Order: sequence, then C-alpha cells, then structure tokens
Amino acid sequence: SATDPYTGNPLAVKVQRGTSSSSSKSVPSLTKESELMEWIQDHGHFPKVYPASYFHSQPDPTVLVMERLGKDLTTLAREQPGKVLSPSTLAWVLTEGLNRLQELHAQGIVHRDIKPENFCIGLTDRSLYLTDFGLATDYLDEDGDHLIKQPGSGFVGTPRFAPLESH
Repeated sequence: SATDPYTGNPLAVKVQRGTSSSSSKSVPSLTKESELMEWIQDHGHFPKVYPASYFHSQPDPTVLVMERLGKDLTTLAREQPGKVLSPSTLAWVLTEGLNRLQELHAQGIVHRDIKPENFCIGLTDRSLYLTDFGLATDYLDEDGDHLIKQPGSGFVGTPRFAPLESH
C-alpha cells in the first residue's frame, strides 16, 4: 500500500511479475487492466486508477496504482459468527453485486473472474466495489453485437467458482 502525496488518501499498489501470453503482442496484463479501469472508473463502483504521470514518474507497465478499498467479501464472511454473512447482508451483497455486473456489462465488458475475493467494501462510502480486471475483456464489438468466442481459447477464471461444464 501507499499514500496519495496530494490528498493523503490510501492507495493500493498491484505489481505484476512477467507478461501475459494471451496476446500475440505480449502486452503486460496490468497495462490492459489499467486502461480498462481508466475507461470504466466513472461508470460505476469500480476502483479509481492513477496513471503513472500522476506521480511524476515514467509509465511502468508492471505497476498499477489504484484507490485502496476495504475488506473483500471472503474476509468479511470469515470475521462473522459462523463464518457466514447474515441474510440481510447477503441480500445487499447480491443486489449490489448484480448492479456492479450491470454497470460493467453496460460498458461492453465481461469480468470473467467473479468470486467473493473480487468484491470489496469501500473505505469511506461503504459501497460494494468490483475489482481485479486482469481477465476482463470486451464482449461487444463496435456495433454493439456480441463477439464470437474464439475456438480453442480455453478456460478463463477461477475453477472453484466456474460451472462444472467448464471443467
């Protein structure tokens, strides 16, 4: 973690090791993730991302700086009695989680790694935020039509949260 030198707000720093092999250009996934986050940050409850120029440094494709959020849903659940969320909290999480997905999909993007660890509570506003866009991708073309999944593209995501049909 770090602190915004201008506002004093807490920041989160994500550091990548290696590059993404999913692209023929071998674009570091944090570069793609940062660009995507810049695109969506004003379209819903998504973490604000800070460009390297904000800190007067050269761009570094292996570092992503964003606003720091609170605990993720898995951590929150583990802290509760019985290690589960209450029915009222769970109803709120489900409603807000679906709202985050609608906000993302409205931008033509699919997350591809939905799991409790990728939903966090805001530090100040207590909203539910969707995080970790490293596997996210466009699902609509420029005309708003669904893109066709490429044959042999394989499984993407976290297996324990995926449908059995994808294993």
